[in-house]
Amino acid sequence: MPGIENDPRFDGFRRNWLNILQINPSLKVLSNNSASDTCASCVAAFADICLYSPRLADKYQPLDSLRQLMDAYVDGLPAYGFPATSPSTSPAFPPHQDPIFLDAYPNLLVGATDYVYAATIKSGSKRIIRHSQMGPKLCWRPTATAMDSLNTN
Repeated sequence: MPGIENDPRFDGFRRNWLNILQINPSLKVLSNNSASDTCASCVAAFADICLYSPRLADKYQPLDSLRQLMDAYVDGLPAYGFPATSPSTSPAFPPHQDPIFLDAYPNLLVGATDYVYAATIKSGSKRIIRHSQMGPKLCWRPTATAMDSLNTN
């Protein structure tokens, strides 16, 4: 953002901007921290940071990590926030039996929207668009709108 380079009010903002982008090395996707499972409820936060982050290296931009995460969800990656799923291989952490978190599917939709908004339409983003609406493994939009108890869709 032009004009904030020397403004001390933005020191923490500049210093901590990329802290949210932590990759779990076992899962090879963005996670809420580098030692935990991926969490569907964090996708919107990842997406918003990726959307506004510049290219960080010649061949890497944060949108690459967002696309990798969204592709993994399209392929059926389990995530915290979905019932009876856990990508962790540790027997110490059995899959939870809670109902789906109300913000899980909306977060996936925000992630897909941010990625498509920022990316040139190419095969990867078309795949995410197709699955976010009517995919065989994940039906994000219909499931998210069905959970709308006020029927505002």
